[in-house]
Amino acid sequence: LRCSQFRIGEVYAKTKMYVNCLENYNYQTKSCEFNLPPKTLYNDVIIKVTDELAVFNSFAITPENINFRWPGTIKIKVPEKFRSLTDKLVLARNNSVTVPIKTGPVNEYALKSFGNMRLLLDTVGPKIKTQLPLKKLRSKIKKANHISFVMIDLLSGIDKYNLFINDKWVLAEYDGKTDLLTYWFDAETPLEEIRIELKASDKVGNNSIYKLKLKR
Repeated sequence: LRCSQFRIGEVYAKTKMYVNCLENYNYQTKSCEFNLPPKTLYNDVIIKVTDELAVFNSFAITPENINFRWPGTIKIKVPEKFRSLTDKLVLARNNSVTVPIKTGPVNEYALKSFGNMRLLLDTVGPKIKTQLPLKKLRSKIKKANHISFVMIDLLSGIDKYNLFINDKWVLAEYDGKTDLLTYWFDAETPLEEIRIELKASDKVGNNSIYKLKLKR
């Protein structure tokens, strides 16, 4: 597909703020560099770039309401204070969080949209708890046919999880929309004491372990 172009004016076309959607576009500042392959955008656009990474860990490309056909890339020079944790450094925009593709003195991220972006450290593993309060769960477990856990990661998101019942791995269903992990009891589920161990990790490698003992 060929993107539709509209002419914005010769004076803008000669500046680096003018993005020709049919051509590769590259923009650099002291702190970062972003690149848009040809046809990433549907139309030509004049952008404004605000680089405040050195002071506020933030970076902005406007206008925000620009549709992308596919992602570009953005490379960010990691501030000195974050150099020991480059693999935990995510790029947040509104409710969207992007994990690094490459890490090091310069981190690389997929650029899926314009807007205000901020570098944030993600060093906390997923939060895990039972869906029912423990007191209520213990009283109902004998008649229950399943057990559900709430797994939430506030930044990079849930990546992997493993549920063990009495040290044996079991199949569980995870619904990312509701943050619920559900294990349905079957013929192999112990009838006496159940030792539960749930291990979860997020997309930048932070780990959490939840342990619980129940009696059916």
